[in-house]
Amino acid sequence: MVTEQMGTYSVFLIRSLSDRYLLLEEIDAPTLNYDFKGTWKDWISEEAPGHTAWVSYLIDLQANKLLECYSHSKGAWLYANDPNNFFTRLMTLSLEKTPADKRKRIGPPPTGEEDHRALWMPSVIFEGKKVEKPSITAWSTRWPQDNSIISGCEIELYFSGFSFPYWIEIKSPHYKATVRTLDTGQTMTSPKTVVFQQTPFFIGASERKNESLVLHIHCPSYYSHLSVLAMDLSVESHPVVEITQTSSKTEPEMTLRISEKMLEGKLQKGHLYRWVLISSQYPHVKSYSESFQF
Repeated sequence: MVTEQMGTYSVFLIRSLSDRYLLLEEIDAPTLNYDFKGTWKDWISEEAPGHTAWVSYLIDLQANKLLECYSHSKGAWLYANDPNNFFTRLMTLSLEKTPADKRKRIGPPPTGEEDHRALWMPSVIFEGKKVEKPSITAWSTRWPQDNSIISGCEIELYFSGFSFPYWIEIKSPHYKATVRTLDTGQTMTSPKTVVFQQTPFFIGASERKNESLVLHIHCPSYYSHLSVLAMDLSVESHPVVEITQTSSKTEPEMTLRISEKMLEGKLQKGHLYRWVLISSQYPHVKSYSESFQF
């Protein structure tokens, strides 16, 4: 999704979306800096020349909370609760559907008669083409009393089958501001590597209990599935073999019990090994245990 507001283009790219978590990238560029002749997808694939900010947000949709915020431009973590970050704060506010009698309408209001004016709707653009007769819903919220320039302002948002609004209008007794969507689409990919502040890791060494090896793992809940592998350190090429997989969970700490009988069919007696955790969603996210002899 591409928006324009206050002299800035913003591209919002969904990296991953589940029932609970949204991983979102925002790439900003002043309209005066943007002189690219290709498509928005081409601009992103070429590292967005002229951009001034490139940030990843990890949002907990159930808790309405921004968990992590990473600046690819600065190569640094940002304060997740920054009160000046409009979009991430907006996404944590509760919305209510706007009643039809409160919706903005087309044309001047009638005098002394029933209002039959058509409801106003923003244009919906998909892959550069206008969508005819889009399904639009309007929702409202109010900005918190935080002494900012939009403190306490009513905000109206228009959606059309997408998790991000096509139009945002901030209403104030003194001024009006809008965020309008220029284009939407699919299959846009990011050249940036997914970065998380927390990665899964092993808690201590594995233990032998009741004919099983017991592993204690700390894993942030936004990693829904992990693969557990064993790396053979006694072989020069350090081959790995998959041992098991973890399923979805809600608690950050878990205990895995792996049957020694099952391991005997996969590991070599007397060899030195190291456990490896790999995220099924993000294979570049890996964690290693202390070495152990089987």
